Amino acid sequence: MELGLAVDEIVLAVGALLTLGVLGAGIASRFQLPGIVVSPGLGMALGSDGLDWIDIGAGELDWVQSLSVMALVLILFDGGLSTSTRAGAGPRPPAGTSR
Repeated sequence: MELGLAVDEIVLAVGALLTLGVLGAGIASRFQLPGIVVSPGLGMALGSDGLDWIDIGAGELDWVQSLSVMALVLILFDGGLSTSTRAGAGPRPPAGTSR
């Protein structure tokens, strides 16, 4: 898979995206928004819906799907590790009754 970019340009792009991600997370915490709200907004602003700095063609969708699946696995793994076992414990009202 040939991207046609020099290594310097790739490192610069990754560094810029990481910096924007950190700044976006800081802005999100200042306005008490979850980071999951800011990330798609940042992606839309940099992608084809906004500034068009990032263009993913139809031929590049295989690695994007693989990267998305790996990210989802990491998110679910982290969520499973950080979930307290006591969070779901305790008596529950019978199903179908309103309180």
